[in-house]
Amino acid sequence: MAQASISISQAYATLGLQNGADMEAVKKAYKEKALQTHPDKVPQERRAEATIEFQNIGAAYETITKHHLGPDDDDDDEFDFGPDHVPHFHFGFGGPGGAFFYAPDLFEEIYFDLFDHLFGRGMGRPGFGSGVPMNRRRHHETLQDVYDRLKRQEEVEKARLQRAEEERRARAQREKEREMREKAAADRKAKAEAKKQRLKDPAVRAAAAEARRVGAEKRAQEEERKAREALERPQRIRSAVFEAARKGNAKAVKKGVWEDAVDAAGPEVLPRAVDLVKERPADWNTLETLLHIAVSRGDQELVAWLIKHNAEPEERDSWGQTPFNRAVHLGDIQIVRYFLSEFPPDSEDSEPVLAAPEDDTTLRLAVASTNPAVVMAVLKAGLVNLSTVAAAWAWIDEQEGPGIKKQGGKYDKVRDVLSMIDGWTPPPSPEVTSKPMTEPGSPSPEGFKQQKPKNKNQKGGNQAKAQAPVPTNEESPAATSNRP
Repeated sequence: MAQASISISQAYATLGLQNGADMEAVKKAYKEKALQTHPDKVPQERRAEATIEFQNIGAAYETITKHHLGPDDDDDDEFDFGPDHVPHFHFGFGGPGGAFFYAPDLFEEIYFDLFDHLFGRGMGRPGFGSGVPMNRRRHHETLQDVYDRLKRQEEVEKARLQRAEEERRARAQREKEREMREKAAADRKAKAEAKKQRLKDPAVRAAAAEARRVGAEKRAQEEERKAREALERPQRIRSAVFEAARKGNAKAVKKGVWEDAVDAAGPEVLPRAVDLVKERPADWNTLETLLHIAVSRGDQELVAWLIKHNAEPEERDSWGQTPFNRAVHLGDIQIVRYFLSEFPPDSEDSEPVLAAPEDDTTLRLAVASTNPAVVMAVLKAGLVNLSTVAAAWAWIDEQEGPGIKKQGGKYDKVRDVLSMIDGWTPPPSPEVTSKPMTEPGSPSPEGFKQQKPKNKNQKGGNQAKAQAPVPTNEESPAATSNRP
């Protein structure tokens, strides 16, 4: 326990001084001992022991001070440190409080030295400069109160210094950015001035113009390359679908139209991608559509599917034929009947689909197919008149030579159908016939690659629809589909 009252000689010994040392030496020794034994400066396990030592040092200093001051100088009962009046202070470090001498004139200096030691110097000593002695202004504070107060003031001061530093850095950054902007503006101005001076030279102006021209050409080439790449892939897919149609792969055609978004209408090579096709056969039917190809292969199911998926049956190939015209020319009675069912001849909307090619007639195409069933279907649909019947008969004569009927001729069954038309009599055989001629405006039905196409989308002729009398029997007994 701390000593409540000690002799003057014990007090000097506690401070490590000889008897009779002056007050300056006493104060110095007290300060050193207090700093060495302060409980906040020792490990936790030594705090109880340090607390007793710290209190003993305070008691020693009290004793010596009273000895020098004398009993009459103690005019403040608040600081009467006799054996029966010992103030107690709690330091907040876990041990019990103990008596020690509260020396106002030295307490402040000791504590702030301790504060500097614990928290570093440079924070200042708050609480001073007001002209009021600390022992009169805050003598009620314990060491823990002072410690906490100064720590709070330290945190406030640190925050203030941090804000000041941040503001300083922000100002420095703004100043740096301002200098950079000014430098960039000065550089731009200098470059512009230098360029202006250079452009005064005719050679420099010519070089600049050439550089702009070359740059424009490169940009145009790059744009053209990108546009070409954007067309190549869809064109490759479209050409693959057309190739599948020519090979009879209806499944691949449907997949291309349905899944790959290939347009069922239009020719194989779209106008914007014409330049992508490097090699073309001389007899290439450039305007042939998927619907034409399906008709050529006799795939009625694919024909119907394509029409339901945006194929345009009025489109004409390079011979000027619609898909219906081609079905008639090929003698495919099933597809002909399908078209006549879907596009009734008495409807104006059907006219673009059923109209014959320019400079040709639907009956002539039917006759050329040599299929009497197709000829009969054309007659019943009202797509002929007497003049077209006479022209078809004359065309047969030109193909076979003189004679109304030639035994074993391929047009014999067709002649039989035409001969049965009421109100029309076949003309007498001509004595002289011209050299056989090819079919006007279209290739032979044996193949659509025997003569060079016209390479234009011909419009259908204004074929008269005045119906010629048809035979009473529905079709010739020997009428069958005669596909090449």
